[in-house]
Amino acid sequence: MKNKLLIIIVGLSCILGFSQDNTNLGIIAEYNKPLQIEYIMYNPPLKIGQINKQSKIDYSNLEGLIQSFYSASNLKWALSDYLDKEAKTDRDQEHFDAVRKTDVKKNYIQIETVYKFEYNARPFACVKYSFIMDKVPFPFIGMMSAEKSNGRWYISNLLNQSDVKAFLSTFDQNVVNDLFGQKSDNVELSNIANKLKNIDGYFDFTRIIKMYSSFMNNPEAKQLLKDKRLTIKDTPFRNAELKSIPKAYKYQVSHPFILSKSIFSKYKSKNQKIIKDEKTTKRFLNKPESLLLKETPISLINKFYFIDDNTNYYIIKYLDGQKKTLTIKGENGTYSIFKSGKFKDWEDLFLNIKSDFFIELSKKGAKDGDLKKIKEEITSISEGVNLDLLSEYVKENKSSLSKYLEE
Repeated sequence: MKNKLLIIIVGLSCILGFSQDNTNLGIIAEYNKPLQIEYIMYNPPLKIGQINKQSKIDYSNLEGLIQSFYSASNLKWALSDYLDKEAKTDRDQEHFDAVRKTDVKKNYIQIETVYKFEYNARPFACVKYSFIMDKVPFPFIGMMSAEKSNGRWYISNLLNQSDVKAFLSTFDQNVVNDLFGQKSDNVELSNIANKLKNIDGYFDFTRIIKMYSSFMNNPEAKQLLKDKRLTIKDTPFRNAELKSIPKAYKYQVSHPFILSKSIFSKYKSKNQKIIKDEKTTKRFLNKPESLLLKETPISLINKFYFIDDNTNYYIIKYLDGQKKTLTIKGENGTYSIFKSGKFKDWEDLFLNIKSDFFIELSKKGAKDGDLKKIKEEITSISEGVNLDLLSEYVKENKSSLSKYLEE
């Protein structure tokens, strides 16, 4: 389920230059964000017909975007559906000619489920749909990622969400709803749902992603979990209605995302036993480290810089009598100590692990057998480090990880 191209793109976007004070490693860092989501089910599916004029489409709702996607009969129309104005489409003139010739009475698109959430104060949705074609004895199932901006919906993709969308599109919608809700009349499904809970009791996407292959290689589990149209021949699928009324359910889930930018820095020796004097004050002017300087010596060990919700954060590990970590927030060139506790687990993680251990985990591939095993446990939607999975893994396996942990 790994999307190698997206992984490469993210990796390239994270690599930055070297500073004179530290050795910087641009990394792919994941994290699990608790989300209040809405899962909307159309049963029967909502039938969306083709339309010949774009001006008639209501883009304020997702149905309008799906209708536009299905009806676009020229390149300009098709590209206007995308939020990214540099977006491209593989639909060509042959496709647009075929759209104009479509028998609209026998061919249509249908909406089946919608997964809605907010990320960085932006509304997103994953829409499961199917193309229903007159002479084709099965549906073409698809998944669209959409974002609402300035009152209308657009096609817009968040990087490295391919595994999440694969789950939403290939699993049966009633199964997905039961897994989100952590309950089912089916005993086996209830047992699976229990395995997919995180420590807070919420459905955890990283767990289903890690278990996906084992489920799909088990015939009984596959039969239970997958969309029946993908496993049972002749499953009815031409049952959409124009006025289907959906049911909406709200759940708390743990959803994995990629930090838009993340850099791990290991400080050089000149940052050992430094004090607040004219030289160091000048060197760390307008830098987060300036908040740590004092009249007694401290030693800087490493720094994890990342952006969350469009805000800069720095988790700095340093020696001040004993090893400590501190999160500093940076906004508009000013820095302040971040005291909310939001990143407490990450602070504890970087406090407890050695710098080189994190650096090795961040690299693509792992020569050491132990590291390969650990990487398998702490990666999910990319080949980067999932900070929350690593934090949980370190807490649960301290004794076996002693060589990688601080004394």
